[in-house]
Amino acid sequence: MAAIREQQAGHQQAQQGERMQTCLGSNENPSSCEKTSRSIKGSRWVLICLAVFSANFLYGLDNTIVADIQAAIVGSFGQINKLGWLGIGFPLGSIAVILPV
Repeated sequence: MAAIREQQAGHQQAQQGERMQTCLGSNENPSSCEKTSRSIKGSRWVLICLAVFSANFLYGLDNTIVADIQAAIVGSFGQINKLGWLGIGFPLGSIAVILPV
């Protein structure tokens, strides 16, 4: 019976040590670290996640489309030496639009 109690006490100390490790990484004291929670919950959290995920998906889809049409653009203009500019043009344009926002 005493061995079981010692094992349970050791397990509880290990859990407290893990909590302390996660709190020590932040600048908060351990008592306030355990009580913090997200300010955005429920349907607002889901909507924010969906907005971020869909933006990433659409950006990836745009890059895929540009990569697929590069061969046709180079073929119609016949200047393979400017392929690098075509490859960097879309990301530069995207960054120019996204960064100010």
